[in-house]
Amino acid sequence: RADRVTAAIVDARDAVVRVLVEDERLARGVQRLSWDGRDDSGEVVPDGPYRLRLALARAGREFPLPMVFRVDTKPPRVTLVRAGPTTISPDGDGDQDKIWVRYRSNESGAPSLSVDGAIVSRGGVRSAGQSALSWHGRIGGEAVSSGHYELSLTVQDRAGNVSAPIGPIDVMVAGTSDAPEGG
Repeated sequence: RADRVTAAIVDARDAVVRVLVEDERLARGVQRLSWDGRDDSGEVVPDGPYRLRLALARAGREFPLPMVFRVDTKPPRVTLVRAGPTTISPDGDGDQDKIWVRYRSNESGAPSLSVDGAIVSRGGVRSAGQSALSWHGRIGGEAVSSGHYELSLTVQDRAGNVSAPIGPIDVMVAGTSDAPEGG
């Protein structure tokens, strides 16, 4: 229903951090409001849970919506658990065709492996804790030449924060049947 609406973002203590709409007449139907994670002075709010509180003047009601928004500005903390084997021969024989990079992250996120700066493997969102990602000796779908390569791993959380890279992890790629020799 049409009403005069005040919509505010409140923190866990129910304190208003941002007023989105103040005593504004809104038409009947679905309304869209957006919030950029900033307070009324334009500063990014502290990490934590927030809710939308509505006040409807005509209806004489004020209530928080049950949906919780989380502000997260901190990147995941990631540590290397183990990487190996550090010499691979990605020739498809099933023996040391890939390196596994096992890591631990303090929050859920999607891992990415980079080789010499190029992303070579991405994983879907994984839960906090220990996980792993592998590299099969390819960049851009093409087998790499024999030689030394440096891998690094990052994790991107659901808020878009990216961890500091772990690595470099030195990997030796032994001769492959479909890549020229060289370093």
